Amino acid sequence: MWPIILFPIGCNGVSTDRRLKRNETYGWWVWLAVALCIPAFVINIDNVPFIGDEAIRAIVAYEMMLSGNYLVPKINGEFYFSKPPLYNWVLICFYRVFGVVSELSSRIPTVIFTVLFTYVIYLFNKRRFIFKKHSVLLALMFLTCGRMIFYDSFLGLIDIFFSMVTYTMIIGTYVLASKDKWQQAYFLMCILSAVGFMLKGLPTIHFFIFNILCLHITLGQWKKIMSWGMVAGFLTGGLLLGTYFFFYNNYITAKDAMAPLLEEAAIRTVAKNEWSDVFKHILTYPFENIYHFLPWSIFGILAIRKDIVAILKSNKYIWYCTLSALTNYMVYWTSAEVFPRYILMLIPLIFTIWIFLYEFEVQDHHWRLKTLRILFKGIAFTIPFVIALGIFNSKIDLIAYWEIKMLIIVSILALVSYYYFVNQPLRPILLVIMILVLRIGFDIFVLPVRAMHRDSVIVKSESIRIAKKYGPNIKIYGSSSMNRVNSIYMMMENEAILSHDSSMTLAPYYIIDSTYLENFNTIDTFPNGEGATMWVIEAQ
Repeated sequence: MWPIILFPIGCNGVSTDRRLKRNETYGWWVWLAVALCIPAFVINIDNVPFIGDEAIRAIVAYEMMLSGNYLVPKINGEFYFSKPPLYNWVLICFYRVFGVVSELSSRIPTVIFTVLFTYVIYLFNKRRFIFKKHSVLLALMFLTCGRMIFYDSFLGLIDIFFSMVTYTMIIGTYVLASKDKWQQAYFLMCILSAVGFMLKGLPTIHFFIFNILCLHITLGQWKKIMSWGMVAGFLTGGLLLGTYFFFYNNYITAKDAMAPLLEEAAIRTVAKNEWSDVFKHILTYPFENIYHFLPWSIFGILAIRKDIVAILKSNKYIWYCTLSALTNYMVYWTSAEVFPRYILMLIPLIFTIWIFLYEFEVQDHHWRLKTLRILFKGIAFTIPFVIALGIFNSKIDLIAYWEIKMLIIVSILALVSYYYFVNQPLRPILLVIMILVLRIGFDIFVLPVRAMHRDSVIVKSESIRIAKKYGPNIKIYGSSSMNRVNSIYMMMENEAILSHDSSMTLAPYYIIDSTYLENFNTIDTFPNGEGATMWVIEAQ
């Protein structure tokens, strides 16, 4: 997939002055990596049209703005119960700041939360390792793992914000409790759980329950559960949620929202899927995650040792991270149809374990470390050559001045790869930089091509055409199934809610799906992005 980093093996036999010089040099490379994040996470992020889940978030937020009702989520004028509205409020703030609903204003919050999440990981771990630079590396490992760097970090979805809140709850409560600040720990746990609920609903509950169990299994103090901190946290979190649902209840009863939230939480569990699908998922899920979270997931090889449990238990913080990662991971391991982004909050926990094991491993130099070195050197050497093969891609001609751009990207990668081999202490940050350069190349070459050739591009252009041709006086007839991507682009063009209507008295034009095709004479057609077609009819 993408390059994998090789850690230095320590500084034995190196003078103090030389160590200080290396640390100072390392710092400059870290700042270079930070600087590269700006172009890496911004270039062309608005090129590719919305995907389905992005469109859902945008529609709900935009309908709130157009209707003036910021309490009750709706899609196409109908109640939407699958997610509470906190992230939609976040999007509304950015829509107001940008003055427009667009791919850019929907995705910039993700970029900001990605940066904040990365910094939170660093803050919580800056004193957890033998070498301070490893806390920086941990944060950058999360930022540059495959799933983050080449997918989730440029989509306008809830998951990175939700993962940051959940990770803060998991680690923040441990930090406070380990300092015997149990009241503050419980209070933080309850407040962040309430925030998590307002973002994603019921999934936050299992994080809350396992957080309590892992915290007390690690630190003991079970009697503390009944302290005033827990009561105050429950009351405050309950007050926040209760206040929202009190006002929500003025529009539709709150109990009507809970059943869909339960359905949304249970839809991917064992109870809602065939046993054969669940069994297949259990067999393949770990390997899927190794792939999705490359390059850093390969460090799992360090856990292949007989005394692994004893080593993990030797450090309370690491043992707590292990318990938290395992217990919460099991929920998704036994649930079919889950996406890698659902476990983003667990990835920093797992990477924390990998760094701890590396610091333990470096003292022994067993086959595990030797194997990693060979693999990493091979990958670092081949990356520039593999990327250079892009010149043979038939679609590269679509990129203006592609020869110059490719020469620059490959030259930089080759230079960094060279430094990788001659500067062993700098290898961690050099590979981070290499991945960030790859992301910049991805932004320059891949995203523009996607913006020209994906089916979603046709869906976007056709939706805008229909919106322009028939204006805001168009509705969705009856129960016709309207693709969310179609909806958001038509709404953006007409600056009006695209709602359902069965009376045919509210608009001169209606959109139908194949369910009603035999009942009406159609006057126009457009794709819905799911391999099907939608039609336009005149009101009768």
